[in-house]
Amino acid sequence: MFTSLNRSIDNIQPTSPALTQHVLRAAYQAGHCWSQALIDVVDLPSPDKWGWIRVNDEWFPLWSVLPEASMACRELLSCGCKRQCSAA
Repeated sequence: MFTSLNRSIDNIQPTSPALTQHVLRAAYQAGHCWSQALIDVVDLPSPDKWGWIRVNDEWFPLWSVLPEASMACRELLSCGCKRQCSAA
């Protein structure tokens, strides 16, 4: 399938939920952050509802709410080992 021609499974096209998270992050930045750029004291909503996730007091993009394809679809991966497989 996708990985049959030595293509990495990491290069699969983004999904609709990934697009949704990207749009949320863009709307947060454009609609909330930039709209208050000239205000001395900004009042921003929490980014956790706008495509961001907090880990150890740092904010990271929430890329998608779906599980990672390479973990969820192990049956799509095929090994090219000639001898005993070490990838399993």
